[in-house]
Amino acid sequence: DLSRVIDDLPDDQKVDLGLTLKGRPTPEALTLLKRLLVEREAATRTAAAETLVESCHLPEWCDALFDELTRTGTPLRLHEAVDRLPQRESGNTAARTNLRRWAGTLETAESAPLKVLAATLYGQAAFREDAARVLPMLDAEDPRLRREAYWTLVKLDPSGATERIARAADDPSEEVRALVPAALSRSSFSWVHRFSETESVSSWRQRPDSMRLKELERGALRKLDADPVAELRAASMIAMLTRGEPFDAAELMSAIGECRDSVSMSIAAGDALTSNYAKLDPGYAPLLPLLDAARPIFGLYGKDK
Repeated sequence: DLSRVIDDLPDDQKVDLGLTLKGRPTPEALTLLKRLLVEREAATRTAAAETLVESCHLPEWCDALFDELTRTGTPLRLHEAVDRLPQRESGNTAARTNLRRWAGTLETAESAPLKVLAATLYGQAAFREDAARVLPMLDAEDPRLRREAYWTLVKLDPSGATERIARAADDPSEEVRALVPAALSRSSFSWVHRFSETESVSSWRQRPDSMRLKELERGALRKLDADPVAELRAASMIAMLTRGEPFDAAELMSAIGECRDSVSMSIAAGDALTSNYAKLDPGYAPLLPLLDAARPIFGLYGKDK
């Protein structure tokens, strides 16, 4: 009986145990995972959470994860609990329904990070009609909640995405304005779901289908082209590059040089340039050094915590 000896296992074996319980939806496995969720080592808790996420189509397994996450005094951190969740497909109707149920619970939580998670879960559940539940979050005081709500609404309500992207360009928070190039770029990168200053997880996002920008989208990028934040200026011009829009190559190089992490931004620009340089005229020659930095990237703006 593993439940009797689990405390004596080395930490690496506890991690292995948490992962090997995937695909074994038995009451005994669930009991073990609940124990592992409160272990002292973060890797053990994360492994147990990953296995529970894999079986979120089972109500009792989904509840075990979120009941522990919302319990007062839990050692389980939010980013540990949902580390793998945004990367999962949303095809299983039972899992989507369970995540939607928890989104409804968390949107009234007192904790600001849990409210942000509610917006994430609505997006993961992917019921189009839930856009009405997310829409009021755009007026929240917490910029991270506004940021995540915008991202979720782009997914849930594509017909209204252009107008919301344009609205995000005027947001006072740079974290929210970062949505604009993230949503409009055709480069491969991930979106960072920011729950708090120290907790975030990433997920890959789908590229826009169309190469051509709508007028409101073009205007939103142009607005960020003059943003006081160097990262947003650079990201907006990189997005223009991927959509075949003209921009000032020297301004992009200058913005990259001002970025807090100029190396990562150079990689992002180089990746975009690799896929689009053949379409550019000689006026964009100042960008050629960026090709040396080109490789797959994980984000245009900020780092995963």
